[in-house]
Amino acid sequence: MDAEKFNLFCHMVRQRSGISLTPEKAYLAQTRLKPLMAEAGYDDIIAFFEYLASASDERMLEKVVDAMTTNESFFFRDGTPFEGFEKRIVPELNKNRAPSQRIRIWCAA
Repeated sequence: MDAEKFNLFCHMVRQRSGISLTPEKAYLAQTRLKPLMAEAGYDDIIAFFEYLASASDERMLEKVVDAMTTNESFFFRDGTPFEGFEKRIVPELNKNRAPSQRIRIWCAA
């Protein structure tokens, strides 16, 4: 992916929503924007970024920002971290503690 175009896209998303995207999130943009690209007639994400940069299509820009937000507030929506916690971290904690020692976990979510 063209880093310069992606950075311009990230800047636009941040200005409009406060969402800060990093290069590691390029896959997320590609996945979430695919339906909007098809709607606008694009099959190349860089061409779509170029369109967005020059677009006065406010409705499409709103749809893009909406697509980039996480609208699911369910705490366990992403099971991978919890699975890793259950299968790797908890067993390691149990292995390294006395049977009478309690495990306390604090979650800021």
